Amino acid sequence: MADHALGHLRDISRANNSGAPQAGKTLGRVVAPGDETGHSTLAGTLTVAGTPARRRVRLYHRASGRLVREVFSDAKTGAYVFRNISAGPWQVIGLDDFGLYDPEARDWLDAT
Repeated sequence: MADHALGHLRDISRANNSGAPQAGKTLGRVVAPGDETGHSTLAGTLTVAGTPARRRVRLYHRASGRLVREVFSDAKTGAYVFRNISAGPWQVIGLDDFGLYDPEARDWLDAT
C-alpha cells in the first residue's frame, strides 16, 4: 500500500514575532474571531515527499475545534507562520489542494 501522507509539518518553532521565520504570501485571514488573538507566534515548515512546498496550512483552536486561520506555506522554503495568536493549545493541519496526499497534522502545540 502506497504512503499518501502529505509530508511533514516539521521544525515547529515557538518564537515571538521578532524571531519567527518568514513565510510566503498568506491568506492570513481570521475565520472564526474570538479568543484566538494575542501576541504569540507559531511557525514551521511543510514538506511534500521531503521537498519544501506551497500548500494550504490551517490553524485550529484545540479546545473548541474552530478553524482560526489559514495560510499558504512558502513554495521555496515550505515555511509558514501564524502571528498574533494566543498561546494555545493549537492544532495545525497541512492540506494538499491537488488531492494527491492525505492531510498531515500536528496537535497540542503552544505558541509563544
